[in-house]
Amino acid sequence: MPDQPVTDVAVTCTEPVLSDLVKVAAEDDTLPDGTILRQIFLDGGVAIDMDGNVAFGGESDDGTDAVFTQAGKIVAEDDTLLDGTTLSVFRPLGEVAIGGESASLVAFHGEAETGFNDTDAVFTQTGVVAQVGDTLSDGTINQIDDEGKVAINNFDQVAFHGTVEIESGLTDDQFRAVFISDGQTTRVAAKVGDTLDGATVEEINKIGGVAINDFDEVAFHGRVVDPGFGSDTLKAVFTTDGLVAQEASELPDGNTLDNINEDGGVAINLFGDVAFHGSVIIPDAGSDAKRAVLTGEGVIAKEGDTLGGTILDEIEVSGGVAINLFGDVVFHGRTGGVKALFTQHGLVAKVGDNLNDGTTLKDIKDNGGVAVKPYGFEAAFHGVISVGDPGAGVDAVLVGQAPTGASPPTP
Repeated sequence: MPDQPVTDVAVTCTEPVLSDLVKVAAEDDTLPDGTILRQIFLDGGVAIDMDGNVAFGGESDDGTDAVFTQAGKIVAEDDTLLDGTTLSVFRPLGEVAIGGESASLVAFHGEAETGFNDTDAVFTQTGVVAQVGDTLSDGTINQIDDEGKVAINNFDQVAFHGTVEIESGLTDDQFRAVFISDGQTTRVAAKVGDTLDGATVEEINKIGGVAINDFDEVAFHGRVVDPGFGSDTLKAVFTTDGLVAQEASELPDGNTLDNINEDGGVAINLFGDVAFHGSVIIPDAGSDAKRAVLTGEGVIAKEGDTLGGTILDEIEVSGGVAINLFGDVVFHGRTGGVKALFTQHGLVAKVGDNLNDGTTLKDIKDNGGVAVKPYGFEAAFHGVISVGDPGAGVDAVLVGQAPTGASPPTP
């Protein structure tokens, strides 16, 4: 019998394509410590430490607001902390940060129970780091601003925004400031009026958040006076070592920084590379500015770029920014009409992707922020995943693998 001709046969695959996208925790999960996670707070942000512990804010099944990691509840309202302080109020708006030298310390804003009038403070689960009324070597903490967020490095140093009151003759002057504290000693890292490597800090903008690296270099947003613009102040990004970038200036890569958007926050890595959001004017591309993610060296990615084969249609400023040791910058945006998480090398995740357990990423909550492992490539963010009924979804905290080493953005 002659051989029969071989024809191509179409094979339909019904199994979902799995990925390295992982659910850290979802609402209604029972966490390893037995706590039922009733709700995840988007305004609590998200943070990840060098060991992969992910911190976020939420509510347990008993109705108590608390700080969590994937292991369970770390600290909750009305808890008595190791230093004997009672946490009367947890403030998710201040977001959370995680780091620490010997264990995963979660830093956060709240109120300490001190009798009739509770006191605004910055905490870790071990106790108060700093609180209003603390006396410093050069003044007193007059205010702590949870809107300014919080940051922690791997040496237990916490950075936060507030105001410092300094005695000056017959009056006490108050200055907006950024502070550093390890729970034992608190100091002003920078305040309005300081000159940092030749640049005078005319304003500090708490909305821009704060970041700190392991060399206790702190990054923040503010305004600077440029002699070329008379007495006008310009938006700027600073570190405690000096000016990173200012608007209306040419960046080292030749692009002009048209605007800095403090709503996008700030991030810093071990080498002092600072990431932030803004817009740039591209040489020979007309006068229209393009929204971009930047460092002090120039554009990391801008709208319209092709990143690792994926077109970056939009950048979502409110999603924040994160940077790791290797200079990989993680941020929110859109591609093909759907929400996505990017680095300059391509996609971390996009709506419609499947997780490693076969569930589907139904939405990305860009207003929940973003974080990246300081010395690794795992990126943490908020989203919605499918459960049960195909139309159902539940809020979750997720971790995806940040791509690296791909081609640079297209010009």
